[in-house]
Formats: sequence, C-alpha cells, structure tokens
Amino acid sequence: SSFQAKPLPCSGFEACKLAFLKAAKGIGDFNFIEGMACEGGCVQGPAQLIRSPKNQGDVDRHAKQAEGRTIESAISDAEKDDSADK
Repeated sequence: SSFQAKPLPCSGFEACKLAFLKAAKGIGDFNFIEGMACEGGCVQGPAQLIRSPKNQGDVDRHAKQAEGRTIESAISDAEKDDSADK
C-alpha cells in the first residue's frame, strides 16, 4: 500500500531501448517501464481480437508485410538498421 508507481511510458522500439538503457544505468526517476514496440501503440490497442472496419485495412497491411518473417529475421533486420544508423 505504500508503493508509488512511477512509470516511464515509451512508444517505439528506439524509445524502449533507451528506457531499458536508463534502467540499467540507474538513470531517471521511474520504477516501471510501459513500453510499446509500435509507434503510438498497436492498431486499436494491445491484445485486441476484434477489429473495427476503420482499421481492418491497417491490420491486413501489417500482416502482409510480416508474412514469412521470423523473430530471428526481425532482430537481424533491426541490428542491420541500427548499424547503418551509426
């Protein structure tokens, strides 16, 4: 009952990486990281099983882009992008 949550919200993969780096270094006044890998969060929010007609096209487009990708290939692509940015 005496615990006070001090969340650090972050939106997007880079912001999440920065939040974890800050946590590892003990930088910042937060004790909880609320990270969303997608910029602005998931389409229509997290864990949504029912999609509105308005964003069904977005969901379908994202699914088509991800077709055939694996976690390993996504990580490899992100590492390549990160290396290219340096």
